[in-house]
Amino acid sequence: MPQYNYAGYPLKILDGGSGQGDYVIPDKFISHDTLHIEVSTTDLDSYRDANNVLHRQAINTLVPKVEFNTPYIDSEFFQTVMSEIRARYMPNYTTEKRVQMSVWSEEYNQYFTQDFYLIPDIHFTVYKKDIRRVQVGGVYETRTYFLYDPIRIAFIGYGVYTQ
Repeated sequence: MPQYNYAGYPLKILDGGSGQGDYVIPDKFISHDTLHIEVSTTDLDSYRDANNVLHRQAINTLVPKVEFNTPYIDSEFFQTVMSEIRARYMPNYTTEKRVQMSVWSEEYNQYFTQDFYLIPDIHFTVYKKDIRRVQVGGVYETRTYFLYDPIRIAFIGYGVYTQ
C-alpha cells in the first residue's frame, strides 16, 4: 500500500517573501463539506475532427483550483484570517492578490506548491448585526460586529510545469 502523504492541513499560505512566515488556514475558517480542490491539466489547440474524434495535446502544466465556503462567521474572525492572508501577498503583486500556497491533492497524494491568486470578488451577505461589550485596556466598550452568511473563497493557481 502506498504511503499517504497528507501533513494535516489542506491549505497553507507560504511566506512568499513577505517576511511573515507560513500560515495554515485554520480549520474553523473552512466549511469542510464545501472544500473543493481540483488539479486540472491544460490542453493546447485540442480539437475534434470531422469524425468527432478528439485530438488532444495535453501540456505538462497542472493548474490547481481551491474553493470553499466559510461557516457563518463574524467580522472580527473574518478580518483576523484575511489580514494573515493579505500580509502574505507577494511583494509587488498585492493588486492581483498573489500568494504562494501549498495545496493538498488527494488525486495525486501530494501537495502542490505554486503561486495562486485570490479571486477578486468576495461577496458578503449580512446575517445579523451583533452588539458586544468588550474589554479594551481595562475599560469596557460597546462594539458592533456583523455576522455573515457563509462566504465563498477561491484561489486559482498560475500553473506548475511537470515532467
